[in-house]
Amino acid sequence: MFRAVRQVLLLAVALAGLILLPAHLSGGLLAGQRALRAAASFSIYLLFFASGTLRRMFRHGRLASRQQDAQRGSGGSRAALLLFAAVAVPAGHYGAWWYSSLAASSPGALSGTAQLLLPALGYALMDFNRLVAPDRLVTCGCYAHIQHPLYTSYMMLFVGHCLSLGSPMAAGFLWAACLAYYRSRTRIEERLLEQSFGEQYRQYRSSTGRFVPQLAGWRRGSPSQAKLE
Repeated sequence: MFRAVRQVLLLAVALAGLILLPAHLSGGLLAGQRALRAAASFSIYLLFFASGTLRRMFRHGRLASRQQDAQRGSGGSRAALLLFAAVAVPAGHYGAWWYSSLAASSPGALSGTAQLLLPALGYALMDFNRLVAPDRLVTCGCYAHIQHPLYTSYMMLFVGHCLSLGSPMAAGFLWAACLAYYRSRTRIEERLLEQSFGEQYRQYRSSTGRFVPQLAGWRRGSPSQAKLE
């Protein structure tokens, strides 16, 4: 229980730096509707990440050891993680708040329709892992249609937050950054899963989509879910 509480507190501090601090720096946390938007985004992020983290902790116990981490021996993978988590994600979030502040001071920056629809769309979309091979290949539930629902949900969360602030440019930036990073990360997963499950995995990969369900007639050749703890 202590580890779970500590994990949630650390997560809350990290999200405060990602959501509340840029809201304050870009125009004041309590200015106009900013407080409500910041509180809503912070709460959604905290619920999203805490629920997944705690569920994995209670269901699977401790994290995999560092020696099992498939990223450990890859300097490029670690550099990509650092660039994504420490640069791209904060830049997209800070940019969204900055644009929100600019739009508030310049009423003509967004049309009235966009000011109503983008936050609604954003909130609708909003409704350091180690990579080790799983004990079995999961192909049921959402994995029957999509190989990486977790990554897709991250992208929807980030894009939704930016759209809720009326910043399609920041949403596009974060979507592109997520796509670039997760595509490189899935290459590691592909090697792990193919080594572990061989032809079973190759057949699964060819019949499902990577980040979105595969459309009829599309040919995919992407990795599945590695166990994320």
